[in-house]
Amino acid sequence: MLTGATIGAAIVLLVVLCEGFSGFLWQDTDAVPRFYCPTCDLRYTKFEVSGLTRVCPYRHSTTMPDGFQWKTAMVTACATFIVSGIVMVATGFVR
Repeated sequence: MLTGATIGAAIVLLVVLCEGFSGFLWQDTDAVPRFYCPTCDLRYTKFEVSGLTRVCPYRHSTTMPDGFQWKTAMVTACATFIVSGIVMVATGFVR
């Protein structure tokens, strides 16, 4: 039963990772992050901002929208479950 749950967690992990990386594959979708410039009161795509400091075309500093990243939490939960399942089966704690 634990082996099946571990395989299920691996499948969920693959789905979450594929959904997260789909923004890199399809660059023209709405998955492109938008950077907000409070001075201009506009949002820019990653193609319109420049450099590692992420400044707008008028050289103002931009910010990413705040919020909790559920993808990161889901990847961490799945990876933890998979590793703990493998360890428990390998040590003989669970058959």
